Amino acid sequence: MATPNLSEFSTTWFRPKLSAKDLATLERNGLIERRNPKSALFRLSAKGEIVKYSESYRKGPPSA
Repeated sequence: MATPNLSEFSTTWFRPKLSAKDLATLERNGLIERRNPKSALFRLSAKGEIVKYSESYRKGPPSA
């Protein structure tokens, strides 16, 4: 399974620039929806796994 390269991201929340293969992988894993994958936001869990950005935060990352 392909894993997107996350080393370029310096923040917890990010809008990734992913290849078509990476988008397909994330879609299969249920992290993005096919209809609008480029608008999806993601974050890294404590284990370093990619998890979907909460739908309740569509306007931007929550303030810490």
